[in-house]
Amino acid sequence: MSSTIIALIAIIVFFAAFKWYASAIERTLGVDPNRPTPAHRKRDGIDYVPSNPVVLFGHHFATVAGLGPIAGPAIAAVFGFLPAFLWILLGTVFIGAVQDMTSLFVSVRHGGVSIMSIAGRYLGETLRKFFLGVMLILLIVINAVFGVLIAVLWIGTTPETATATWVFTLGSVITGILLYRLGVNLVVSTIVGLAFIVLGVWLGYMYPIKLGIVEWIVILMIYAYIASILPVWLLLQPRDYLNTFLLIAGVGGGVIGALIGNFPLQAPLVNTQEAFKFGLDIANRPVWPYVSVLIACGAASGFHSLVSSGTTAKQLPNEKYIRHIGYGAMLGEGFLGITALMAVTTALAWEEYSPGLGSVVTGWGRFLNVILPFIDVKVLITFAALVATAFGFTTMDSSMRLTRYALHELLGIKNIYVAGFIGFLLSLTIALAGTATPLWTLFGSVNQVLVALALTTIAVVLAHFGRRLWFLIPGIAYMYATTLTALLHTITVWLYTLPEGPQKNPLISAIYTEYSRIYGSETGKALADALHLPAFALILTLAVITVILALLILFTSIRWFTAAKRPREPQYVDGEGVRGETAGTPTTTRFSLPRGPFSDFIRFASELRLSVRGLFRK
Repeated sequence: MSSTIIALIAIIVFFAAFKWYASAIERTLGVDPNRPTPAHRKRDGIDYVPSNPVVLFGHHFATVAGLGPIAGPAIAAVFGFLPAFLWILLGTVFIGAVQDMTSLFVSVRHGGVSIMSIAGRYLGETLRKFFLGVMLILLIVINAVFGVLIAVLWIGTTPETATATWVFTLGSVITGILLYRLGVNLVVSTIVGLAFIVLGVWLGYMYPIKLGIVEWIVILMIYAYIASILPVWLLLQPRDYLNTFLLIAGVGGGVIGALIGNFPLQAPLVNTQEAFKFGLDIANRPVWPYVSVLIACGAASGFHSLVSSGTTAKQLPNEKYIRHIGYGAMLGEGFLGITALMAVTTALAWEEYSPGLGSVVTGWGRFLNVILPFIDVKVLITFAALVATAFGFTTMDSSMRLTRYALHELLGIKNIYVAGFIGFLLSLTIALAGTATPLWTLFGSVNQVLVALALTTIAVVLAHFGRRLWFLIPGIAYMYATTLTALLHTITVWLYTLPEGPQKNPLISAIYTEYSRIYGSETGKALADALHLPAFALILTLAVITVILALLILFTSIRWFTAAKRPREPQYVDGEGVRGETAGTPTTTRFSLPRGPFSDFIRFASELRLSVRGLFRK
C-alpha cells in the first residue's frame, strides 16, 4: 500500500459515488432544472444573486473546507491508517455529501433560508433554540481548539509560519484597501497580495517570531475577535481571495506529490496502544465510535448544513447544479482529509508521528518536495504550514462571527461588539483552562449532533413533500448511534474513573498534559493540581448538555413522524412561508459573479488574459 494506490482508490470511489449514487439521490429528490430558484425569484444583487456555478462551487468549497479536515485525520491516525481511511471514504459518500446536497435542495425549495429556520418551521421554535444551543457550543469549542492547534504549531514544528501568517494578513489588508478603497486594478492588487505571500514565507524562514503558547493563544483570540467585527472588505474578502492561490498551490501541489511520489504506508493498519501517551482522552477506547467523532470535518460536518442552506442556496442559478455543488464539494473536502491522512501515515515514519498539525505540515512539505525538489524542504514545510494556518484563520473568523449571531438569537444581544467580546472571553477561557485539546472528542460529537439534526430536519421536510427517505436513514441512524454512544461512553468512563485519581482518569490525565504543554511542566502541574476539577466539571457539563439536546431533538423528530400529516408539496415556498403559483423568473437568465474571493479570482484571470492579449497586439 502506498500514497499512489490510496489516492487512486479514493478518486475511483468518489467518482463512482458522484456519478451513480448522487444521481440516484437527485432523481429521488425531484430536482427540476426548469424550476426558478430563489436566486432568480428574489434577486436583490446582494444576498440573492444567480452565480456562475463554477464560481459558486469555489465559494462553497472554500467556506466549508477549514482546518477540520486537516487536523481531524492527523489526530485520528493514532488509531492506525485503516479506520480513519474507511470512515473518511464511507462517511463522505453516504453521510457528509448527502447532508450537504439535501440541505442545499431543501433550502432552495424554501426560499434560501437556513436549515435552522426550516427546523423551526416544521418542528417548532423550541427545536430551533436547541439547534442554536448546539451550534453555540460547537462554535466556542472550534475557536478554542483551533487557536490552541495553531499556537502549538507555531511554537513547535514551524515557528517560521507565525511571521509568514502575519505578513500575509498585512498583505490581505493592503490588498483590500487597494481594491475596495483606492480602486486599483485587480491584476495589480493581486500581484501585490501574492508578493506578500512570498515575502512572508521568506521573512518567516529568516526571522521567525518566537513567543510562548499562552501569548499566541491570547493573540489569536484577539485577532479572531477583531476580524469578526471588521468590515468584510478590509480583511476577510481579500484574505479569502488570496487564500484561493494558496489553495491551488498548496493543496493541488500536495495531492500531485502524493500521487507521483508513491510513498509507502508506514503507519500500522490498526493501532489502539499508543493513544494514551499522546495526552488524548481516547486511551483504551474502542475504535468505533471514536474514530468517527475525531474526524468530523472531512467526513460529515453539521457546520456544512449551515453554509449550504443559508448562503449557497441564495446564489444557486439552477437546481441542476445541486449535485455538483452540494455533493461534489464535499467529495473534495473528503479527498483533502485523505491527503492529510496520507501525509501523516505515508510521508512520515511512525516514530515521527504525533497527533496534530505539526505532523501534517511536515508530511505535506515532503509531498510538495516531490514536484519542487530544488526548494529546501524546510521552506516547503513553512509554506504548507501557512496554507493550514490560512484555513484555520478562515474557520476562526467565521466561527467568531457566527458566535455573535447565535448569541443574538439566543440571548438577544444586538450589539456586535458586546456579543463578539462574550464569544472571545468564552473561547479564550476554554483555551487557557487547558480544556481545548481534551475537548476535541466533544467537538466531533457536537458537530455530528448537528449532522443528525440537519438530516432529521431534511427527512421531515422530504416526508412532508412525499419523497422517499432511503438515502437519509443510514446517516441519521449512524450519526445518532455514534454521537450518543461516544458521549455516553465517555461520560461513563470519566465518572467511573474519577475516584481513582488523575492518573487513572483519562480526561484529568489529558488536562494535566494540556496544562504542561501550555504553561510548562512545573507551572502546568501546579495549575493542574489546583484547577483540574473545575476543568473536568466544565467539559463534563458541556458533554451532558450536548447529550440532552441530542435526545430532545431525537424525541421531537419521532413525535413529528408519528403525528404529522403529509400535505402535497407547494410549487414555491419563500422565506416568509408564502406559497405562490407564479411562473417566476426563468432559470435561463445569464449568470453574474457574486462578491467574494473566487469571483475576484475569475475577474483576475480574465483581466490578466486581456492584458496579455493587449501586449501581444502592441
